[in-house]
Amino acid sequence: MQPSHPVIDVHTHISPAYAAPMLALMDAVGVEAIVTLPDVGADLAGWRPALERVAPGRFIVFTAPRLERVGEPGGVQEILRRLEVDVRHGAAGIKVYKEFGLRYKDGQGRRLAVDDPRLDPLWRRAGELGMPVLIHTGDPADFWKPCDETNPRYAELQVHPEWWFGSGDFPPLEQLLAERDRLVARHPGTRFIAAHLASLPHDLDALAATLDRLPNLWVDLAARVGELGVQEPTKVRSFFLRYADRILFGSDLIRGVLGVEGELGPAQRHFFDLHWRYLEGNEPALEPPVPLQGTQPLAALGLPPDVLRRVYAENARRLLGAA
Repeated sequence: MQPSHPVIDVHTHISPAYAAPMLALMDAVGVEAIVTLPDVGADLAGWRPALERVAPGRFIVFTAPRLERVGEPGGVQEILRRLEVDVRHGAAGIKVYKEFGLRYKDGQGRRLAVDDPRLDPLWRRAGELGMPVLIHTGDPADFWKPCDETNPRYAELQVHPEWWFGSGDFPPLEQLLAERDRLVARHPGTRFIAAHLASLPHDLDALAATLDRLPNLWVDLAARVGELGVQEPTKVRSFFLRYADRILFGSDLIRGVLGVEGELGPAQRHFFDLHWRYLEGNEPALEPPVPLQGTQPLAALGLPPDVLRRVYAENARRLLGAA
């Protein structure tokens, strides 16, 4: 199935080495352009030229600053200097990984809080440059629950034990989200995209309240369709209708899913096909795109065309200035 409208995927992790097979996948599944998110501190000098050689205008690059440098002498100035360099190399936005708040420490060994005021110059500069900040804060709420058979995500945590945060060594999810929201509120001139439905796909009422409080916040769908689809479809559909201007499509596709050799395979096409069927179709028991996140069938939403146009691409064009 092809999507009914062009799609901009705002959340992928595809390096230039995988650009050619990724372009083939994009053409096969109806994705017009992608935002590719580099590793923290990646040198972007060669990224834009390499991607443009494969397909001009199809790849949008963000930068991922080394935020933990904030505690070093001159660290904030160095973060800002590197940002300007990456902008000259074509960076269109900033990516913040979930380690910010969970694992990053400052120069004194203290946890770097998401709303640490020492980083305010970075967020202000992003606003001045018109660069959206794609920020991943927290993770699924189940990752803070006991890591045993009672946990709905136990199978996933067995594969990724580093994703369990219930040991007491990490802040509660509620604290992390409160820090993020204070950060966003403090910088109304900067546009933030809260990755993974703001880590609130399990509580759409709380997510709606967050969006209502923070007009400069958007959310992406990356890797959270499985959590949405097991909820009452009427409620989920109403959420999409109400916040159609604030939701962006994202897949969280990483280079590894393209295969060891980087080939295009049917599994990746099927992955996107399930997303289009969930958002556009009416199937009452659709298989989830990522079975490791849960195998419970999803109830498709059947969103109207005007909502699909905005979620698929129009919102991203407005935020990114994409053609």
